[in-house]
Amino acid sequence: MVLVGYPAGQKGYKVYDLETNKIFTSRDVVFYENQFLFKLHVQKLPNTSRSVIPLSITSDDASTLDTNPLPVELDSQQVSLEQEVGLESPVLNPTITNNSDSPICSTQGTMLSVLLPDIVPEGVVRSQRQSYDEPRSYVQAKKDPKWCDAMAQEIAPLEQNKLGLWRFSHLKNKLFDPNGGARSSTGQMDLLKVIATAKNWELHQLDVHKAFLHGDLHEEVYMIPPPGYLPKGDTRVCRLHKSLYGLKQASRQWFEKFSTSLINYGFTQPRANYSLFTKYSGASFTAVLVYVNELVIAGNDPSQCQALKAYLQGCFHIKDLGGLKYFLELEIARSPSGLFICQRKYTFDILKEAGMLGCKPSTFPMQQQHKLLCDTSPLLSDPDMYRRLVGRLIYLIITRPGISYAVHSLSQCIHQPRESHLFAAMNVLKYLKSSPGQGLFFPASNDFQLIVYCDSDWASCPLTRRSTTSSFIMLGTAPISWKTKKQTTVSRSSAEAENGSMATTTQRASLVTLSSC
Repeated sequence: MVLVGYPAGQKGYKVYDLETNKIFTSRDVVFYENQFLFKLHVQKLPNTSRSVIPLSITSDDASTLDTNPLPVELDSQQVSLEQEVGLESPVLNPTITNNSDSPICSTQGTMLSVLLPDIVPEGVVRSQRQSYDEPRSYVQAKKDPKWCDAMAQEIAPLEQNKLGLWRFSHLKNKLFDPNGGARSSTGQMDLLKVIATAKNWELHQLDVHKAFLHGDLHEEVYMIPPPGYLPKGDTRVCRLHKSLYGLKQASRQWFEKFSTSLINYGFTQPRANYSLFTKYSGASFTAVLVYVNELVIAGNDPSQCQALKAYLQGCFHIKDLGGLKYFLELEIARSPSGLFICQRKYTFDILKEAGMLGCKPSTFPMQQQHKLLCDTSPLLSDPDMYRRLVGRLIYLIITRPGISYAVHSLSQCIHQPRESHLFAAMNVLKYLKSSPGQGLFFPASNDFQLIVYCDSDWASCPLTRRSTTSSFIMLGTAPISWKTKKQTTVSRSSAEAENGSMATTTQRASLVTLSSC
């Protein structure tokens, strides 16, 4: 392909495919600047061995390209356009203008590019195009043993007797058949880490392989098998007994299967959080926190933890990841003095995606008294970029309470983001650049005394006149919950706003206390 320019309002490169004669935008581009990959149909100039011609490319959207030709020196070797790429367009014979100061070839139309024979740059291994073509249908793929092996490896886990995902049957017409009728959270993990650290419990991490394939289906669901799975002419379909990835009920059925297995083993679910399972056996205590297919096991008895792992391995395909070190983009380090959690890698990923790795650090996340909702700057041409950035910052609040208010303000502008909103978000990134590894520390010594802070900003919203509530809850010296949220009603005084803030925070603290009990 050939680089032809840069698209307006997009991140990427505009490249021209010399085979399909199409221009498209791509971000995954590798440049080989020391290789010359195309030739032009030119006519040798008299008394010269090299020609200088205008370089341009024709395509359906050629109007979007730069019409000013670039002078490029080429070898005068002629290449037949029809033989190289099989184009139907006739080759335009160039004519020489002698009234110019320098010899330049001109044409009555636009010069066309043709692809040279395959050139493999140094250090790059590439298969010959003539010897291997990627299949575009199942009929072509089944002739290649490599593709057949890949399909077999993909379908093998679905045919395991342990899962029993489907059985073949003929499709029922439910209109005429009378018998065919159809019918967590990361905050909780912080609390678990505080208690586990203070009591010196073990922390283990597990992963369930192909978790959604274990869920049992209660509905009658049919699936058309992939091409080639059944003999030609076989009209049977698969009646699913287990859930598959892509089904709407797959996640619900998996959690039902997993929670039932733990309850049968003796675990109970607290009403405050159904993603947490606890079990008491004499003086031993074991807790399991589940997030989709990621599991965290905490307990004061190593033998009980190993027994639980063996039980889960018998029920599912479990991968033991050892001690808790990296969980849901959270980096965890443990020492005798306590446990430290941060999102350093996740922070650098955000900075890299936004192109802010080399930005100048800032000492504050947002300017004071900055009313983003009243701003009238131009709207962003790409609002999805802003929304994605704010969404990633929301997840970063897990370990960065200091940016809670700033992200709270930015999230109120995602429906109609403007340029000033993006500048404010970039200032948050500059603040993160100053301390990317900042996080939370849970000390090993803790008195488990519940400490609650709350505050309100009366009528801080310039549009709705509603107040903002901020709360910060600590268990001893370890932070376990923090939140910044706009109040649901309009307060008529600062005292009413403070009372509403205390009521909301007290309710939140009671839920935390119930969970810890």
